Amino acid sequence: MGVTETVCNKRFYPFFTTKTISSSTGLGLSMSHQIIVEKYQSRLDCTPIIGQGT
Repeated sequence: MGVTETVCNKRFYPFFTTKTISSSTGLGLSMSHQIIVEKYQSRLDCTPIIGQGT
């Protein structure tokens, strides 16, 4: 539960994934972030709490 600060800092990078290489493209959060920030002039953020969730 929760993600480390290192992972949290990379969460919106294109192609970043914590899954095995063949199971994911790592584009989901990057694309979501781009749409929300550029199209809606808003922000997408997460607040991780290790042991509790994100």
